[in-house]
Amino acid sequence: MENKKEEEYIYGEFTNGEDLETENKTCSLNSSDLKFTLDAAENYCRTNSFEDFNILVHKNLKKKLKHYCPKYWAGFINGGVINGKLTLGVDDWGIIRGIPYIGELPYEDLKDKIKKYLNLYLQNEKNIKINYEEYVEIKFIKLKYNESEPEIKKYNKQQHPEFLRYLEKKKEYDEKIRVVREEFENWKVRYSFIQQKLVNLLNNSESRILILDFMRTFVPEEHLLTFSEYNYKITVSEYNYKITVSGYNYKNLEEDRNFVVKLLESEHKFQPLTGNESREFFVDRQNPYCWAYEWKEHKCKELMLDRPSPSKILFPEVNTPFNLINSVVNMIPYWMANNENMNLYLIQIVFRFDKLEIDKSIKWSYYNKKWVYSRRILLPNGEPANMPYDV
Repeated sequence: MENKKEEEYIYGEFTNGEDLETENKTCSLNSSDLKFTLDAAENYCRTNSFEDFNILVHKNLKKKLKHYCPKYWAGFINGGVINGKLTLGVDDWGIIRGIPYIGELPYEDLKDKIKKYLNLYLQNEKNIKINYEEYVEIKFIKLKYNESEPEIKKYNKQQHPEFLRYLEKKKEYDEKIRVVREEFENWKVRYSFIQQKLVNLLNNSESRILILDFMRTFVPEEHLLTFSEYNYKITVSEYNYKITVSGYNYKNLEEDRNFVVKLLESEHKFQPLTGNESREFFVDRQNPYCWAYEWKEHKCKELMLDRPSPSKILFPEVNTPFNLINSVVNMIPYWMANNENMNLYLIQIVFRFDKLEIDKSIKWSYYNKKWVYSRRILLPNGEPANMPYDV
């Protein structure tokens, strides 16, 4: 295995795009490793600080190498590629993006990990002893980053435009939430007022007036029944009527209503219902509790329809700070302009199989120890891919 640290590669310029013999990968951070709060993520984007990210970059590189090194070693040789190249720090179009790191990448540790992964996660059908790492060359390349250019300087003490838009959207969202929270607190006060015990509703001067207003216009449901719904008997005169519904003899509604209205308009203080009374009050229109109960049920249904719903206010941009950090590519210019001793790297892994003689396919494993065969091919649209196959 070979280690060359110095190559002339420039950030933001083009190198080889992807083809049958070339695979490129950008640096990113596994979102599950971003174990800090939203406030912390906002602060990282606000200050462009790279603090603590060395650990995340190193951890993510090991994950990528664990997956990609065996995968492309097997894919290239099974696809008949003699010299294949995997580069970390370049995107699919061949634009050099780099791997950000404060100080120097831990070269030796990463080389040891590559050797370990190749020998753990590659096999051949006859279990022939192969030193897989002998067919790999590794290059750690420090990128040239011209900080004197005006385009580079503009990132100093600036913030990513996506983060600035996020802050504006968050401000709008916070204001909407403030308004709905205030409406919801007011609604809870109203709902709590309605949910008082009936005796308290009848004795409270404010609710007593509301019950009176309700009584003057409310028509009980039993007076809205259709002919087909119930047995009925109606006797009508100019001022008096009598209804029999399903065997229940209902008294003159207006007389009952007037009786209760006068009682509520007086200074009468109501006492809590006894057990027997509470079972009968809701069918007796001469009982104030019957009307209070109707009013309470009516107002509860009305209020539930008017209940403010914070869940309808969405803030889809909430993950923007995490996404910016996780993508890495978006933040590189800001990190480079605002952190000391920042460097950008490429990791090039070259697979050379011209001296390897083996007549069987190589299988590789990573996820759940499931061993698979794959080969490097060109799809009909010309895009390269590692496609699984059976032997």
